[in-house]
Amino acid sequence: MKGIGYLGPEGTYSEKAALLYAGDRKDLLAPCSTLEAVCQAVVQGTLNAGVLPLENSCEGTVVRTLDLLVRNEALSITGEIIVPVQHHLLARPETTLDQIGLVLSHPQPLAQCSEFLSQQLPGAKLQEMVSTAAAARVIRECGLGVAAIGNAEAGIRYNLVKVCENIQNMKNNYTRFVVVGREKPGEAEKKPAEYKISLLLHIHDRQGALYNILKEFAREGINLTKIESRPAKTRLGEYIFFIDLDGHLENPAVYRALREVDKQIIALRILGCYRKFKH
Repeated sequence: MKGIGYLGPEGTYSEKAALLYAGDRKDLLAPCSTLEAVCQAVVQGTLNAGVLPLENSCEGTVVRTLDLLVRNEALSITGEIIVPVQHHLLARPETTLDQIGLVLSHPQPLAQCSEFLSQQLPGAKLQEMVSTAAAARVIRECGLGVAAIGNAEAGIRYNLVKVCENIQNMKNNYTRFVVVGREKPGEAEKKPAEYKISLLLHIHDRQGALYNILKEFAREGINLTKIESRPAKTRLGEYIFFIDLDGHLENPAVYRALREVDKQIIALRILGCYRKFKH
């Protein structure tokens, strides 16, 4: 394998997801500076797979990832990984909670820990970083008044201590990552298993358009597990819908539903057909 890209540096939740996908083969991992860089490396063939955060159980969809999937037509989804999220307030040794006036982290963890931050650090300034590990790496060089929100691995890697543990709003906090590659959807493996299909639908801006599409899936008894809209970026009021559904492309009911849906919309793109993640 050429390598598996993820949002770096080392110590991010993306690295944890990539390690799960790689079977703990750390030599295959390639940290990238941005999600865009992950996608670009896969599209160009520098890496043969990438791991992207798609949604969090508390804060919802990572819209940047959706936009990247829309923009990069050469990419397909080949798998998914679900990672439990445990956020800790990390700082240099000897730092106490009352000393902290600045907290750094990725926007998602800052939102996922909003209750702790408002209650325990109401006067602290919050600063967004490209990743949790980048925040941890930065505060290693800062004074005692700066902290980062990240995972335990980042704390160990950058010689930080946990000022407070498990500070996320919801204790059952999970992030779903998708694996992207350049394979054609459904090309990888067809062994019996529970499968999921991800779609992008560019629909018309007219009355009943979305209802008529959903009706086709309901008619065939197909379970939709996620539906999210993003602007088509063509004109106001025109949207692209990201849809996850249970099933395989070779299932006759799925085939019939997609055939009928395709007749009613501007464009249909099958992002991937892949195994559901097993906890």
